[in-house]
This record gives sequence, C-alpha cells and structure tokens, in this order.
Amino acid sequence: MNSQTEKNFIEFFLTFSISLTIQEKYGFKEKIVLENNMLVVISDLHLSDGTATNNLSPRAFKHFFNFIKRSVRENTQEIIIVFAGDTFDLLRTEYWMTVHQNERPWGMEEGYENKKHMHIKIILEKILEANSESFETLKLADKFFSPIPIQWVIMLGNHDRMLDIFDDLKDILWDKIGNILLKKDGYVNEDYGVTIKHGHEYDEYNYEPQGVPIGDVNTTELFVKLPYEIKQEFPQLKDELKSIGDIRPSWRMFDYLLNTYREKDIKTHIEKAVDKVVNEFFHIPYVRYWIKHHDTSHPF
Repeated sequence: MNSQTEKNFIEFFLTFSISLTIQEKYGFKEKIVLENNMLVVISDLHLSDGTATNNLSPRAFKHFFNFIKRSVRENTQEIIIVFAGDTFDLLRTEYWMTVHQNERPWGMEEGYENKKHMHIKIILEKILEANSESFETLKLADKFFSPIPIQWVIMLGNHDRMLDIFDDLKDILWDKIGNILLKKDGYVNEDYGVTIKHGHEYDEYNYEPQGVPIGDVNTTELFVKLPYEIKQEFPQLKDELKSIGDIRPSWRMFDYLLNTYREKDIKTHIEKAVDKVVNEFFHIPYVRYWIKHHDTSHPF
C-alpha cells in the first residue's frame, strides 16, 4: 500500500469530526461542549495475525494522527477516538486450520471452553505482535497531541466480539495499548448527541445474541479455508491469495478464483478445493444446527 493510498484510506474511514455546522443543531450548553472537543470515528481496521490477510501499514496511523491534528482548533480540550468495531480480526487467520473442530468457537461439544479460550488468546497475541509497530504509534498519541488529552474507545464488532468473553483478553489489550474504554454494545455520548453502532447488530448472519453468528463460521470455514487449501498445493500463490478476503460480497470469491486462474493444473485443483471446502462446511455440526433453527437453507 503506497503513501497516497494510505492517506486516502484514513480520510475515507475518518467518519467524522464534530464541526461547527453540527453544533448549530444543539442548544447553548451542548454547543460549548462541541466547540471544545473532538470526536473521531474509524472502523473496520481488521488487524490480523497476517496469515490469511494483509494488514494496514503502520504509516497509515501516522497519517491518521496528522489528519486529526490538522482539524484541531485552538480551544480543543479533548479528543475522543472511537474504533467502531472489527479493529481486530480473530476469524481471518489460518491458525484455526490447525485446531480441531471441537476447539473452534463454533464447536458444539462440551468441555472445550478452556481450549477455545487458549486459542483466542494466542490469536490475539499474534495479532498484537504482527501489528506491534502500529500499536507503538498509537501509544505515542498522548505525546503527539499534548497537552490535549486523548480518550480511546474500542467498540467490538462481529470479528472481534470474542474479546468480551474472557476478562484476561481485555487485560492484554490494556497492557499493550494503554487505557482504553472497551464497549460491547456500541458507544453512546450524550454530550455529542451521538450513538455509534458497528452495524452487525442488524444482520442476522453476523449477530446471534445467544450463540455464535453463522458469519463467524462462514469467514473461517469458507473464506479462510479455501485459500488455505489452495496454498497447500500451490504455495507460490500465498501472497496474492491474501487479497481475496477483500472481495465483496464474499461468496463471489468462488467466481473470482475459478475465472482468474485458468492454468489447467491450478484450475483443476481449485475446483476440487471448492467442492471439498463447501462439502465439509455443510457437515459442520453448528452449520446444521443453525440451518435447522433459522428460516433459510442458505447460511451465506
């Protein structure tokens, strides 16, 4: 990712910084609050361990800080930075391919909770290690924006929701990033008149209040597993296959693979891999359970 692309990325995802035009909608008390403060929202960084997808360059965070600083006014007294979900990606990792089905988050057999906890912790630590330079940059925020205090808010989305399950995972984040406010169900700031949601709450495939969203299973068992299977036979495709996780809608990955790689040996292997991965997917106990309890036979 080149420097200009990184700048464009940050400016695109820098959703808003409360401005004077918004202040006009509020009463006098709220107007003072808004004039003296700044709320910045950025979403879907999907920082991963780097095995199944590419990570954002650490330089992007420097551009991010510079972009915010150019918007700071003389009377700014506080900057609140909200990461609005899917900051971390606990699903897009080939680590799950090395783990028994019962030990994956959607495993339905009892007695595997400690194993699941261990695996999620390992993945989080790998993510933090793979993005260590980026997190070191974030830790410099207090110095960079001094004397204006910075408040960090990390909301959880569907790809990092599991961070809320075990308390020690939050401790790992606080140790690595510093003082953060971790929010499970969105972020509300009454002073700004703002409610922020990641959005997965309104998607039946990616939100399951009493269980595991089928979107979790789709991401790992289809869209991570298929490239993983292809790379076992054609390791030279490793780097370029990392980018196919960005295809939207995700299921178009199948079309992309079958129409991009036309060499007979690669195409034949991809066709076999697609059949194998899809067949195994529909034999996963949780997938069968989900289909049975939802009004659809199409879980993706």
